[in-house]
Amino acid sequence: MARVSVIVPVFNAAPTIVETLRSVVDQTYDDWEVIVGDDGSSDDSADLAQAVSPRIAVVTAAVNQGPAAARNLAIGHASGELFAFLDADDLWLPQYLESQVRAFDVEQQRRGNVGVVACDAYLEDAAGRRIEGTYRDRVPFPRHVTIERLLEGNPIFVSALTPSQIVRDVGGFDPRTYGSEDHDLWLKIVERGFRVVDNPVALAVYRLLGSSV
Repeated sequence: MARVSVIVPVFNAAPTIVETLRSVVDQTYDDWEVIVGDDGSSDDSADLAQAVSPRIAVVTAAVNQGPAAARNLAIGHASGELFAFLDADDLWLPQYLESQVRAFDVEQQRRGNVGVVACDAYLEDAAGRRIEGTYRDRVPFPRHVTIERLLEGNPIFVSALTPSQIVRDVGGFDPRTYGSEDHDLWLKIVERGFRVVDNPVALAVYRLLGSSV
């Protein structure tokens, strides 16, 4: 059993999914599995994803139900102690998992009660050009993530790390919150009294595409 299950929701992501998954294969931290939740794609996303590595499992929904349902589908087939979320059009830097898992372990030993480990992300346009600034330059990250602060907006980039049991205990992602299902999950986790740990390094790449939700 891998320690980290990488959860990737996919819907008609053929142009990006191979590069996205290769960014997981290239991680400096190796104790992972990837579960791709294919949300009834009509292109060859599932086949492309499966071909990247034999360590990648693809589970396919019969009908398209949105990214929350696709994540929940993947979660249902995941076995890791920790979930790391990665969208099908984003990327990780090679040290993403190593840095995030280290931050989790340090804070869990220091104070416990870790519910989310958040990081920063670089920005890229559709042509793959780096955009000036980072995600947090656009969405400032507070010193303390409280339920009140989360109700004002979502400063946590989707590529976050969470204990899998906490995600399951709060009911996973809510399909009714299309496009804000990650925000809803963070709210449920913080509402239960768990901490958001800030790993302030840019470890992911947020690709701003016309097809992005």
